[in-house]
Amino acid sequence: MTELKAEEYLGLMRQATWSFVRTTGLPYEDLLSSAYMAFANCTKTYEKSKGAFSTYFWKTCRTHLIDYAQKTQRWNNQIEIRLDETLHDDGEFDLWSIDAIYTITPEDQVIFKQMLDALSLDAKEICRVVFEHPEEFSHGKPKLDRGYLKEKLRKMGWTWEKIFNSFREIRTTLTETA
Repeated sequence: MTELKAEEYLGLMRQATWSFVRTTGLPYEDLLSSAYMAFANCTKTYEKSKGAFSTYFWKTCRTHLIDYAQKTQRWNNQIEIRLDETLHDDGEFDLWSIDAIYTITPEDQVIFKQMLDALSLDAKEICRVVFEHPEEFSHGKPKLDRGYLKEKLRKMGWTWEKIFNSFREIRTTLTETA
């Protein structure tokens, strides 16, 4: 069999990596390293009778990246945020005490507070709902958790437009801050 070289499949690796960077917010370098690991595994397990290597690699790489993203996000979700005080009448958040497996610097806390303070009142209300009852929205499946949150907001009288606009604002703010 012809020796497979990672450089020949770098375009596929980059394409898969960028799609995960956009959807997960994980660092490009970490995801690309994971794609290289998937390539190394593929070169050992590929059987020519199963089809083209590029097809096999693409599917295996995406599966590998999905697993990596889920494990990483599960680790990152092991942070516990306790609210000392919630949203004030003027729409400002107080800083919270944060217990975590890893250290969060005072600078990180300031950036987080500034990010929250910049949100609209509707987006802040969503944050408050999530922070007050994190157990309701931490099943490890983002789509499911968003569904629970949407359902709760609808019961609180929110319109679909208000929900989606607030979600979009939070997503944009998180993307720009990351």
